[in-house]
Amino acid sequence: MADPTIKGLAPSQVEYDGSNLRVAIVHARWNKTVIDALVAGAVEKLKERGVKESNIVVQSVPGSFELPLACSKVISASQAQASSTATDLLGGATSLLSFDTPQRVPSPSPGAVTVNMPSKAFDAVIAIGVLIKGSTMHFEYICDSVSHALMRLQMDTGVPVIFGVLTALSDDQALDRAGLGRGPNGKGHNHGEDWGLAAVEMGSHLKERGVKESNIVIQSVPGSFELPLACSKVISASQAQASSTATDLLGGAASLLSLDPHAPQRVPSPAPGTVTVNMPSKAFDAVIAIGVLIKGSTMHFEYICDSVSHALMRLQMDTGVPVIFGVLTVLTDDQALERAGLGRGSNGKGHNHGEDWGLAAVEMGSHVQTWATGRF
Repeated sequence: MADPTIKGLAPSQVEYDGSNLRVAIVHARWNKTVIDALVAGAVEKLKERGVKESNIVVQSVPGSFELPLACSKVISASQAQASSTATDLLGGATSLLSFDTPQRVPSPSPGAVTVNMPSKAFDAVIAIGVLIKGSTMHFEYICDSVSHALMRLQMDTGVPVIFGVLTALSDDQALDRAGLGRGPNGKGHNHGEDWGLAAVEMGSHLKERGVKESNIVIQSVPGSFELPLACSKVISASQAQASSTATDLLGGAASLLSLDPHAPQRVPSPAPGTVTVNMPSKAFDAVIAIGVLIKGSTMHFEYICDSVSHALMRLQMDTGVPVIFGVLTVLTDDQALERAGLGRGSNGKGHNHGEDWGLAAVEMGSHVQTWATGRF
């Protein structure tokens, strides 16, 4: 049964153009019926956003536990190919994977690598797997290790890795989330479509540049799993700008993010498809990571919460920049609404926790500036 809830991916105010993107889909083969539907949904949305069929590369591995290594090898191999004229994309020590065989690509001979593709690194990778709870603890440990490894991979490489791993407690939950539901509530929604859209959005962010002026900069990403990488890129980009006179704030590999179209009125709204994050050459003193995770009927909530919280903590410890944890991890819609000052119950509207996060950012940013002088 699909969850009746306010949860879901909000439509982007910008229709991102994927025509210049290259995207890899790495999928497990366990629970193939569901996998096939999810992959098809992702591919459909990639094409819908303009990604060329020749720039969509699909790889398969046996199970979800193999996804992180496979994604890592695909990313590193494509980056090597981007600086090489070799025709064997996965040559040498990185020849990990045989190509999955959609109709558009000839089937490789046994043991051969035939992923002959243009010399362009992947702009995003979608990792797709389906884990369904059984009677042992196998499910919990695979879910935990895979979610952490995929998060670490995108943080280490700077390449967006879309978390397309279903963590379901029953066959029906998995089917509903692949648009294959067989119950009285209909077929459900194919989450693969969301992952395709997320890949285009995150891949597009990496290619965008721009400059303007404000000390409050608001960026958006599709979901909470993308927050740590986005925060990392914003921090590194601002630090690079602080030591440079370049006018392009997010130049080079750090040009990740476009301005959130819902920015406050004090920040000019960008024209569709452009980036207008024009700021002075000063590194950010603090970053507030805001997301809303609402418990559903699967285990997806637990593993996203866990990996995101650990990654944000690691980010602030590694960079020394305060990262304010503004991710609501709630069990119901009403809990989320109350913590945004939007309560609809008998106890009133509740308290907007965003106000607390703003105060915390000012306090921590001030502390770090003071501590840097050695005066306590």
